Amino acid sequence: MRRRTGWALVACALIVSICMPGVWAKEEIVLRWTTCCGQLDRHELFQSWARRYESRNPGIKIEWEYPAGNYGNVILTRIVGGAGPDVIWIGGAFSQLADLFTPLDDMRTRAGGPLREVMPSVFPLFTWQGQLGAAPYGANTVPFFLNQRMFAEAGLQIPSPSWTWSEFIELIKRLTVDLDGDGQPDRWGFDFRSGGYRETALSWGGPPFTPDGRKVAFNNPITVGATQIMADLASNKYGPYQLPAGRGDYAQVAASGDVAIMAGGVWAVPALRQLPEDEWEAIIFPAYEYQGQRYHSSYMSGEAWAISKTTRYPEEARRFVEFLLDKEQMREFARLGGIIPTQQSVAREFFHPSTSKPQNMAAFLDCLEVGKPIYNTHPAGTDIISRSAPVWNELWAGRMPAASALEQMEAIGNAVLAEWWATREQQR
Repeated sequence: MRRRTGWALVACALIVSICMPGVWAKEEIVLRWTTCCGQLDRHELFQSWARRYESRNPGIKIEWEYPAGNYGNVILTRIVGGAGPDVIWIGGAFSQLADLFTPLDDMRTRAGGPLREVMPSVFPLFTWQGQLGAAPYGANTVPFFLNQRMFAEAGLQIPSPSWTWSEFIELIKRLTVDLDGDGQPDRWGFDFRSGGYRETALSWGGPPFTPDGRKVAFNNPITVGATQIMADLASNKYGPYQLPAGRGDYAQVAASGDVAIMAGGVWAVPALRQLPEDEWEAIIFPAYEYQGQRYHSSYMSGEAWAISKTTRYPEEARRFVEFLLDKEQMREFARLGGIIPTQQSVAREFFHPSTSKPQNMAAFLDCLEVGKPIYNTHPAGTDIISRSAPVWNELWAGRMPAASALEQMEAIGNAVLAEWWATREQQR
């Protein structure tokens, strides 16, 4: 009887295993991957990457999602609620969510790690309290685009990358033209609409916060001087050389041929290349001169892959991020345009030298060399700018000097930071 009972148990187990094969099979791992912010041209590529990774890693499924609504709020709500994604696209909202992400410093320091050749200037965009919280794969910088035809018609040479704001002002005077004699310009010297110029100005003399993140650091002579020049340009102190607002979007303005110098990011390159004539060239922003030295700056933002601290599969998520950073995927991403690959070897392939217009695509890499973190690299940065809005408006309207404005902003900023740090310490 005992023997029969034993064989009966074995038979039952076999029947269960046949009818329910998943009982003995290894559990399939599902990694949830979210990306953000329009960029519809990327969606097909992302989905192809998910399928590629699955084919190379049996037993792992990638669920890619582009969530609707405010991306940062959606991610925060899901993670806090215990249903967050495993691998997360992150950009300018990084500092506000940094506490939710797994530190990835080992990817940067490990011999042969996927971040070993990433350009150093990008790391501060995704570092909070000394820890790298996301793996940067892309960056955006803002140079000026110069209309070579308009320069030639005015008898002017394209300036060198070592140009200064004084040279810029002289150029825009000569490039602003009244064609019909009615006393109003028909062509303008410059357009700042897409330049991130306020953010650029605040970082001209260095990062806008002290290394410990407890004080603002933008009230210094270099930042004050550069901010004054940019505010004077914005308020037309030098003359009506700036393209008036309401002239259409960036692509329409570029196509009109009405402005000689435009600020714009790398995202603008695909639109410029679609214009009938290749007449635009890129150049780094002019230098601000102070006590015999020249100081450059550039707006700079980044894109990165983060891993949630709540992921059930930390090792698998890391391997997927490393796959996303592999040069095979990075090169495919770079071919889409609109982003600077952070890996130096991949960036050189697409930006230096360039065989298509703008030929000086290396200007974007020059900007990465001089760019500095902007205010949103601190979790309280956006609140500082919001509370400082009345001061900003007075400054940019030409009704307040930069020295007074930045002094007031320093006081506002330090008050916001003291409040933010006190709240943070109470929550611990």
